[in-house]
Amino acid sequence: DDFECNRNATYVNGWDSLSVVTNPAPNGVNPSTKVGRYGDPVTEQWATLLIDFQDSINLTLRNQLNIKIWSPRAVPILFKLEGGSSNPKEIWIDVEDAGQWVDYTIDFSGEAPFNHKKIAIFFNAGMDPQAGDVYYIDDIFWSEKETFVLEDFEGGALLPWAPLNDQPLLHGTFAVI
Repeated sequence: DDFECNRNATYVNGWDSLSVVTNPAPNGVNPSTKVGRYGDPVTEQWATLLIDFQDSINLTLRNQLNIKIWSPRAVPILFKLEGGSSNPKEIWIDVEDAGQWVDYTIDFSGEAPFNHKKIAIFFNAGMDPQAGDVYYIDDIFWSEKETFVLEDFEGGALLPWAPLNDQPLLHGTFAVI
């Protein structure tokens, strides 16, 4: 869901606290025109924004939940997969950069073989909400886990290759060919 033209999520809880608004603080992380505005209910420590996929979420390849968040203060946020035949999976993050957009990636790769149908997002999870707590969200999507090449020897070696304990008689020598 990017809150502009790709409104492809079904919100079943918290939908009444979510609205599409003009981005209050566009920056390099989130230059989008429209974003989601979530008003955290004052009376509920465990209020949730619940996205229901209705079918099992395929986490085989795309198992990294991406979300941009603008938070008014430093808070814990709980991301929870639930609603399928598998046990729920919770991952906590700490929002430390208040008052600015931050791009978060939540790694659910360990849940690839399991069955979940919903994502629950708990802003300020388990804490007493403060009057006027508003969180802005944008660009919620699944992506593949990024991998990187440690060394590919294209154009030479990047790492300092040497025999173990600098003992070439025991461990041989290295040469980039």
